Amino acid sequence: MKQLGNVLVGLDMGPGAPQVLQVAARLAEAADSQLTVLHVISQKEQDEQAQNPSVSHFVDVTIGETVRTLHDLVSAAGIDGRNVRCTARVGDSVEEVLKAAWEAASVVVIGMRRRSRVGKFLLGSTLQEVLLAADLPVVVVPLDTDEPSVRTDRSRL
Repeated sequence: MKQLGNVLVGLDMGPGAPQVLQVAARLAEAADSQLTVLHVISQKEQDEQAQNPSVSHFVDVTIGETVRTLHDLVSAAGIDGRNVRCTARVGDSVEEVLKAAWEAASVVVIGMRRRSRVGKFLLGSTLQEVLLAADLPVVVVPLDTDEPSVRTDRSRL
């Protein structure tokens, strides 16, 4: 699998994040590639927090805290951090994942929660939009939200 380039994993910080991170880390390790861990902070969340006058440079603070949280997730998952880059962006999740992939990845890893058809119709799906718009491979990790612990079974990828 040496031909595989850098791996981008989009994390939403939900209970399934460790599962998605483990799969992405195994892909990157198998290909001896860099792993980029990305979390996108919604513009709505930024706008709401920016209303607080006691926090200056809120975007920088939020991005910094998010990057530290991502590093903590990587460490907690037992992933060697030497070839891992953690980053956060503000904006639309789909747009930012696709931009990050275009800039420096050859594969995207993203988690998938099970939702009803009505839920998908009403709320849309970041995964679906990434799958339709990406011009590179997308690895989908089905999430078992009842079991948020990190899987250590390396026989499955």
